[in-house]
Amino acid sequence: MWRVVDASLNRAAEGLRVAEEVLRFCGCADGFSALKRLRHRLRQVFAPVRSQLLAARDTLSDPGRVTSTQQEFQRRDISAVFAANIIRAQEALRVLEETAKVHSPDMAREIESIRFEVYRIEKEWGGRLQGRVVLQNARLYVVCSRGGDEAVRIAAAVAAVADIFQLRLKDVGGREYLRVARGCREALSGSGTLFVVNDRSDVALLSGADGVHLGAQDIPPDEARKMFCGIVGATVHNSDDLKSALQAGVDYLGVGAFYPTKTKKDARVQGSALAEMMDGVDVVWFAIGGITEERLGELVEMGVERVAVGEAICGADDVRGAARRMKERLLRLLAERGDDFNGVILEP
Repeated sequence: MWRVVDASLNRAAEGLRVAEEVLRFCGCADGFSALKRLRHRLRQVFAPVRSQLLAARDTLSDPGRVTSTQQEFQRRDISAVFAANIIRAQEALRVLEETAKVHSPDMAREIESIRFEVYRIEKEWGGRLQGRVVLQNARLYVVCSRGGDEAVRIAAAVAAVADIFQLRLKDVGGREYLRVARGCREALSGSGTLFVVNDRSDVALLSGADGVHLGAQDIPPDEARKMFCGIVGATVHNSDDLKSALQAGVDYLGVGAFYPTKTKKDARVQGSALAEMMDGVDVVWFAIGGITEERLGELVEMGVERVAVGEAICGADDVRGAARRMKERLLRLLAERGDDFNGVILEP
């Protein structure tokens, strides 16, 4: 029995550690801390029997040492690494729980508690991880307020150029919102561009969106996450908004308005004051409000690294060309400023 426990404990701890490191370096500090605490908690459960475990260990005669499948050496991306290792930990925890019932029912109950915490963390962070990875390197966020087939056409045009595409429909029914969202989702599929739905967590869920963007009057982020496991963004206009959004644990922020905007005509224009407010904030944020290609130089001088753009791209005669020029100019300005970033200059 002790050999089974020793092997399963190592397997569980290793799986948790890999998942922990993925969250750590993908900007998921809360998930990283939660997994680290669970891993240490698991080690503490078995600390009283550590000598028995070491005495029972016999790796040379373990048939599992030389048994593997081809899939074990293939991972699609970093989110697949997280998924494989969190599942590995869950399975090993179940083995530990069952074998612990022979030795100590109290120990088995503690392991069961840890296992269910791992399930919770998988749900909370598994769906957000790929979005968080893209967010770290994102520079151009396109916000489309145009409805119907035009929105789908714009989504297809900016696919693989924009890092994020948001569908922002106002005054439309749920059925039409969902129809257009599904069209945008299909247009962006496989492009690497994240798809975000504005306001509607239900539409985001049903359309297979990567994220939802919530306003001050929408449901709170923690409530949205009860139904939707993707990334959650919010808009902030002042320090009070910023404080609330950070406390809610949003994945990214839209900050504005930097310039006058037709989208929100009553928005207060604050420009450089907003950039100063965001100085030192760790959460990924995008400047919003009246962003044009001509204003990028001024924005970069303020300290802006990411922009959310609406009509300057969506209203252009050549939507894809406008998006490409906007992104390339921003990346070059950041490079000239000497920023250490992971942007890639697009080829013609």
